[in-house]
Amino acid sequence: MTCLLLSSLVYVDLNPIRSGIAQTPEQSVYTSVCTRIRQAKDAGDTPLRPLAANIQSELSFVTTEQYLALVDWTGRALALGKRGVIADDTPPILKRLGLRPTQRCLQVPSTESHYWRAIGQLETLMHAATQAGRKWLRRKAAFDTPFGIAGFPAPTKRAEEASAQERQTAYEAKWAEGGSISFLYSYKDLLVNKEANDTASDFVRERIRETVNDPKVAEQLIPYDHPIGTKRLILDTGYYETYNRDNVTLVDVRATPIEQITEDGLRTADGQSYELDAIVFATGFDAMTGALREIDLRNAQGLSIAQKWQDGPRCYLGLVMADFPNLFMITGPQSPSVKAQMILAGEQHTDWIVDCLAHMQTQGHNRIEVEQATEDAWVQHNNEIADSTLYPLANSWYVGANIPGKPRIFMPYVGGFDRFKRTCDEVAAKGYEGIRMSGTKASAAV
Repeated sequence: MTCLLLSSLVYVDLNPIRSGIAQTPEQSVYTSVCTRIRQAKDAGDTPLRPLAANIQSELSFVTTEQYLALVDWTGRALALGKRGVIADDTPPILKRLGLRPTQRCLQVPSTESHYWRAIGQLETLMHAATQAGRKWLRRKAAFDTPFGIAGFPAPTKRAEEASAQERQTAYEAKWAEGGSISFLYSYKDLLVNKEANDTASDFVRERIRETVNDPKVAEQLIPYDHPIGTKRLILDTGYYETYNRDNVTLVDVRATPIEQITEDGLRTADGQSYELDAIVFATGFDAMTGALREIDLRNAQGLSIAQKWQDGPRCYLGLVMADFPNLFMITGPQSPSVKAQMILAGEQHTDWIVDCLAHMQTQGHNRIEVEQATEDAWVQHNNEIADSTLYPLANSWYVGANIPGKPRIFMPYVGGFDRFKRTCDEVAAKGYEGIRMSGTKASAAV
């Protein structure tokens, strides 16, 4: 097997006959490798896309520099075979993989069994590199999406630009595919245009009517009080079908509120009693701000977070807030937070904080505080973005509607995770514009 490294590409000659190796029972391993490459070629799989039509006699593209960099090559031979050749100048990738610049030739096995073992290792590494590469690319792509989730092409058309039949076909395809992001990506104006949203909302209402056998029960289950997507879409597995069961009864507690918890169950305002074995209280939670408000953390002037946020949360990028130096938040209010993939959002915030602390250390600072004007501008921007959408029309926990007395303010940033990340990166690139850093290591000791 001959391996030739040119720049960031790796080519492998998998022809054992041309390499002077006799056929053996272990040929099945070689055949498996070839089959895997052929399948990748037929599927148009980029990570293992063959460059040659006949992989028996030509060089085949295995992977790119990005994928190789994800594989732990420690103690492994990158190229095994009769010859191992690298270009005149050691490519950067070899240096990153830990190969010495003076190493002109890679490991060469001395026996046939080593050769076949190398083929098997190659197959394993190819598979690992491919899987890691796919995950890496998908993860990287997620940072450039509005919801922090890759794999869903952004819509290019407004709902009004499609005919009624085109919309029906599009919604049916998205409904069959499943997933909240997919459905909301049917058209690009579903969350900003009420008329466009009505077409999607009406489609889902019809699906509920088709699923639930009892028309009266179906109507009780159909929401009319908010545009679809302005409350978090619930992904179900047979939820509406459940109401077709004989042992399931739907009670509208808005029409007939629960009046009393009894010894055997509960009684509603119309006098109807229900015997129950268990009651599940789905009371919701104080989202976005509740946990932070409960922390009795006070600044030098004695101001608590709850006091600062008595009229609604105020902070900058969901990361820091005025009057509270050296206090960082992760996925706080006025950041994408719950309107993005939370793990990715948490990672992005954590990376930003780490980079900020490293910058402070480099500059010899020990105190950081956002300027009041900077915070005010971001709060206003967050509100303007929210008000340009349909989100505030819903009585959701996004606006704190589930908590009596909580100020009605749309708390997450809905300008898009990608846009938010670019803003954070720009703030850092401009030396943390709008944020004051001060103090020295010496003053910290005092």
